[in-house]
Amino acid sequence: LGASSRALQVSDDGGVSFQGVTGIPRPLSSTQALRVTSIAINNANRNLVYAGTAFVGTGAFSGSTNGVFKSTNNGRSWSPANTGLPQLQIGANTGYNVGAIKTTPTNGSVIYVGVFDNPLAPSPLSGLYKSSNDGASWTFAGFSGRMIRDIVVNPSNANIVYVALTGTAA
Repeated sequence: LGASSRALQVSDDGGVSFQGVTGIPRPLSSTQALRVTSIAINNANRNLVYAGTAFVGTGAFSGSTNGVFKSTNNGRSWSPANTGLPQLQIGANTGYNVGAIKTTPTNGSVIYVGVFDNPLAPSPLSGLYKSSNDGASWTFAGFSGRMIRDIVVNPSNANIVYVALTGTAA
């Protein structure tokens, strides 16, 4: 799709055609990119959709936003939802890199997100964060200094949460 395309595309015709959404920044250049790493839908209100993003590449990412984005209109437009998430140093940049995002099957207002920075020397602020209010704010939930790559919430019991961790050189 090229550097000028949108980072997130949506189809409403079963994948026959796609269009870029608004509110999530475009990839920045051939050496820098904003990647959508994970998407989650609120099971109680299917119009609420969440996307996690992460910066990759080299150089400074000036003037761009990353992290969690929230849509209230079934993915057509998006706005940042990062209140309570730590801004971490990511190379020459500060931001909210997200490795995974999941809603709970029985209560879509509860959302888990894994944030990370440097995989070789993660900040103590990297780890698992939880929102109990549809992404309006986030609190630390565990795994300080770890990179979260996937999250699964048991569909029969929302209190059972599985978290896939990435190891570090340390």
